[in-house]
Amino acid sequence: MRRDNGDSDGPYAEGFGGCDTQDYTTAARATAQDLAAGIEVLKRLKYIDPTRIIAIGQSGGGIGVIALAEKAPTGLRTVINFSGGRGGSCLRPPGAPRSRR
Repeated sequence: MRRDNGDSDGPYAEGFGGCDTQDYTTAARATAQDLAAGIEVLKRLKYIDPTRIIAIGQSGGGIGVIALAEKAPTGLRTVINFSGGRGGSCLRPPGAPRSRR
């Protein structure tokens, strides 16, 4: 579970800077950091094969698994991205209020 998602602890670390100052690379790498930490925990479990890891993500998690592939943690074999990305809230009709996040 990534920080500040669901019932997880920790501050939100995946902010992309807002609609006028997008930094999607930093946000994706923050997501990848959380995913890599989770993978390291899972690899210690006796029923997990640490040489055959698959990471799957959607939306912010989707762009995160692409950044995770960049980190290439040991055992990661495949990443699957379902409609990954950030900043969809910045797509708005003219005059519509901006998202806060």
